[in-house]
Amino acid sequence: MKKAFLLICVVFQFLSCSRKIEETPKAFDVYMSAVNAKYGTGDYIRAIEMINKGIEIFPDRAADWIEWRAFCKEYLKDYDGAINDFNKCIEIDPLKAENYYNRGRIKALMKKYPDAILDFTKSIEIDSSDHVAYFGRGNAKFEMQEYQEAIYDYNLAIGNYEHWLDANFNRGMAELKLGQMESACKDFQIAKKQAIIARESGNKWLSEKYFKNYCN
Repeated sequence: MKKAFLLICVVFQFLSCSRKIEETPKAFDVYMSAVNAKYGTGDYIRAIEMINKGIEIFPDRAADWIEWRAFCKEYLKDYDGAINDFNKCIEIDPLKAENYYNRGRIKALMKKYPDAILDFTKSIEIDSSDHVAYFGRGNAKFEMQEYQEAIYDYNLAIGNYEHWLDANFNRGMAELKLGQMESACKDFQIAKKQAIIARESGNKWLSEKYFKNYCN
């Protein structure tokens, strides 16, 4: 009966109830589901409030909560707040590549491309198979107009992930900037095929547009 009360307390968010919520895996999962419901509906402010309480209730899972809070702040465009949270994640687990990758993403959104590149590179140093970090670093280099360097990173991203719609398309754009038309057209074709398979009409249209404009 006591356990049932505790779980109901979590589900209905009676966070000020007098009885302490037991730190059990089941209680954590139920509370996590409640937070996820807010996150999934875009109620990021309420999700952050619940996450803050979750850190108090389940301190051993602080890193998970802080990472999730950073994502909420990202959606709220509180990029400085998101970076602060990813900094905390790195303090807790400095060998988790994903922490550096995510911090790099936020820095890229803030157009702090050199700093973003440093974080993507650190992520790659920890996990050289992290294809999204190569992709992120390639995008940052593209924005800095370092097109050949961007192509190098897109090659590594695609090499780890075979055909990848976004990476193929972005590599095609970098090749286009360098006048490497044959390679660019090949990548636009691959991106178009991948968009059809994935049923992504927007990317299919974009790939077709560049192929028609530059490859016919």
